[in-house]
Amino acid sequence: VPDMYLNSGGVVVSYFEWLKNLSHVRFGRLSRRFDEHRGTAVADAFDEICNETPLSDQLRKRIVAGATEADFARSGLEDTMSDAFKEIVTTANKYKINYRTAAMVNAIKKIAVVQDQSNHLFF
Repeated sequence: VPDMYLNSGGVVVSYFEWLKNLSHVRFGRLSRRFDEHRGTAVADAFDEICNETPLSDQLRKRIVAGATEADFARSGLEDTMSDAFKEIVTTANKYKINYRTAAMVNAIKKIAVVQDQSNHLFF
């Protein structure tokens, strides 16, 4: 696994924190209560269907709990890192190069795209 990929997880989470600070809104602010209500409905439905063996308190708490800030950060990190690794593998296979070189190729391509887009803004 490329070293630049391994080290990028902290950068990704820092980026999420920066976004959160820019908006002054916690990530889960809009969905946490909705998730809790939906989880309660699912747990209640299970209890109603299986009235002889209701959910344990521990299982009910796991189903009902809304996502925490850490849950959102972990989910976003997993999604970002998974997508990035797929891109690395695709590039490595396409050009028949190792993962480290593929990660560099991807990074340079992304920089070139941003550079190209920023040039169009000023000219």
